[in-house]
Amino acid sequence: LVLDRSGSMSDPAGGTSTKNTLLKNAVSVFNSLMLPSDEIALVSFDDQIATPAPMQAVSAGAVPPVLAGTDLDPRGLTCIGGGILQGTVELGLATHTNRSLLVLTDGIENVHPYVAELPAGTITSRTYAIGFGLPGDVSAAVLQKIT
Repeated sequence: LVLDRSGSMSDPAGGTSTKNTLLKNAVSVFNSLMLPSDEIALVSFDDQIATPAPMQAVSAGAVPPVLAGTDLDPRGLTCIGGGILQGTVELGLATHTNRSLLVLTDGIENVHPYVAELPAGTITSRTYAIGFGLPGDVSAAVLQKIT
């Protein structure tokens, strides 16, 4: 999972939720639906790229502590391309052959590399995106480039 933790993720996303709250809820649900032997890694991005949970079996339980901590708290600018690049590195460490990259973001990018600047082959048919935010507050164009 490649997760947006940029400052815009603190923006409202409808009701009393922020984009970041919805992102953390989605990650929690996603993790709970996986099989114990499935593998997962969490990569976060703002203007810095981090891997708060390197590739490991879901049964290792790394996701709940990351969600409870500050590793995904909004801050900084947005380097979606950098997050995707690190996500592909983590994906390459998976032992399962059925691999997918899922990017959770509002799509508002302002730090290079931008999604459109990624090397050919970085984004594959197994790359997906989920957008968070209210209409007009999400970059559909960037989400389309990811998918």
